[in-house]
Amino acid sequence: SISSIIEHWGVYGDFMARYAAPGHFNDPDMLIVGNSCINEREARTQMAIWCIVAAPLIMGNDLRLVPREHKAILLNKEAIAVNQDPLGLQGTRVS
Repeated sequence: SISSIIEHWGVYGDFMARYAAPGHFNDPDMLIVGNSCINEREARTQMAIWCIVAAPLIMGNDLRLVPREHKAILLNKEAIAVNQDPLGLQGTRVS
């Protein structure tokens, strides 16, 4: 589930962040933003976490069927800018 993946990255993020750098990115799994199995709040949360940990933004759905609200999340330029930071640093849980 998304919540178990997010919890895993919170617990082990400091350890895994040591190995993240340009050309070496950790991958929590593909995005399910755009699928009907999650609501808009869950989609925003997943996109935010994936961007913060500099994960590959790989979608696993039919682009023709992505709802408008989810499409806006996937195309958020500010979130993508965090994900695509040239330093390739992975963010970690603060508290």
